Amino acid sequence: MANEDRVKLLKELLERQNIKELQSLIADGCPVVELKAATADTSWRFVLTNSGRGVSIAKLDDLLTEWTQALSGLKTAAARLRVQDMDDPSRAAEFEQVRVRTAVARIAENTQLAGIRINRHLRAGELSPPPETAIDDCLRERGFQWNGGDTVHEIWSEEHEARLQAAKAEHAARRQLAQTSKAGIDASVL
Repeated sequence: MANEDRVKLLKELLERQNIKELQSLIADGCPVVELKAATADTSWRFVLTNSGRGVSIAKLDDLLTEWTQALSGLKTAAARLRVQDMDDPSRAAEFEQVRVRTAVARIAENTQLAGIRINRHLRAGELSPPPETAIDDCLRERGFQWNGGDTVHEIWSEEHEARLQAAKAEHAARRQLAQTSKAGIDASVL
């Protein structure tokens, strides 16, 4: 089959969204150059898989929608994050925030993996900002950062440190008040 005929066949398969047949042609040895020619000036994107024996094909709009949904899920989860000692420094709240921070880190990792997979399909500059930057920006809005580990961490700054110290002082004052009440001294008199 001539190159032009194969490119025409590939374009027809893309128009009919017959991805299975197209993948079969690639697996049977259809040159990648012809697939590249068939997808030029279209909304279809592809990436070779299995050391070039397979191909993953998707529409640009579907890929960008998937990325937007992954990032939206991270933003929703990040809304549950809070600077621990500023709102409630009790131990129960600390443990709850550890669970939240761990869950957000898992979602960040899944978002990063989705971004990497999606970015493999795209041409340079089609996913802006890059996945790492988008994830960092999302968490930074909430005052947190993720370094690829099991939890997200607070971003420390001068203002943050002052608020943290104020929260710790308030917590110590509450503890002192509770101890004074237990000792039999009327706390309302103090």
